[in-house]
Amino acid sequence: MPRRMYDSVDWQKIPADARMVAGYVDGAYAWPEEAWRKFPDAAHVRISVIPPGDSVAAGVLDVESGAASVDDAPGFIRARRSRKEPAVIYVERSLVADIRKACGDLDYGLWVADWTGKPHKLTDMHRVVAVQWSGGADVPYDISEVFARGWHPQGAAKVAARLGLLRGV
Repeated sequence: MPRRMYDSVDWQKIPADARMVAGYVDGAYAWPEEAWRKFPDAAHVRISVIPPGDSVAAGVLDVESGAASVDDAPGFIRARRSRKEPAVIYVERSLVADIRKACGDLDYGLWVADWTGKPHKLTDMHRVVAVQWSGGADVPYDISEVFARGWHPQGAAKVAARLGLLRGV
């Protein structure tokens, strides 16, 4: 059963009871620590938008206009995988073939934006971990269905405690 994930440039608009949230670690819309703490029991998905991508702080590289490019994806993936960490590329559906060509047989997942207004799977789900089906400038937050069970399976507080990232939370 897919999980629902919310993301937004304005983290305060995401429902407080969200079980999975995605936010930015860099760029104009980088989330402050307060934003991550708002969702202590949610799985946290961290996104990098500034090329070539912050492969240490983020597990997702945002490939779209005004963010990273298709050419940045292979380096981001290699950097993540060199530490045995998963790498996911966020991309609009029209660029999926370009990402697949550029990344070849590298080990990565795809988070695909396909704004149909309804939860759905793509016809070709090869490497797809999530599909963002609702989004855009006219909505308070974007919504994705996450199909990969192993992608951010634990709540953020548990993961952060294990990694020693949060003190006193």
